[in-house]
Amino acid sequence: MPLVWAHAEDVKVCRSPRDRKVFDMPAQTVQRYLHEGRKSALTVWCVNNKLRSMPVGKTLRVWAREPALVHWSTNDWQSAHDSFSIETGLGLWYVDLPTNELPLGATVRFTLYWLDAKRWEGADFAVDVRADHANGGRGAVSLEETHMGLRKEDVA
Repeated sequence: MPLVWAHAEDVKVCRSPRDRKVFDMPAQTVQRYLHEGRKSALTVWCVNNKLRSMPVGKTLRVWAREPALVHWSTNDWQSAHDSFSIETGLGLWYVDLPTNELPLGATVRFTLYWLDAKRWEGADFAVDVRADHANGGRGAVSLEETHMGLRKEDVA
């Protein structure tokens, strides 16, 4: 059955550019994010998506695949805080760091302590609060690239 599902997804991906419209896009999602322009209040960091920057006014969410303690600072380790991850029930844990009021130019530094393994990650991570944030500091991805070359009016 997995191959049938994968083939169906491939057919949908091929059909969308031909129709000049994203096939199988829920109307509620289009309304919420394209027409109303709602934005997430979160910026997400995880081990396989190590953001280097985030926009001003967002909460930094740190995802983990196992229980963790996030040891973090917003003043270059002059003081530090510890936050335990919260289990989602989906095999993932997260910590929301209160970064939404940090000023432009601030840096959040953190490391992880893996609770089950009783070991530190062995590295510090830094996320800068920037005005020119684009795709986590890895380079901009436009709406057109995100939606297979379609313009906003094509998916509405």
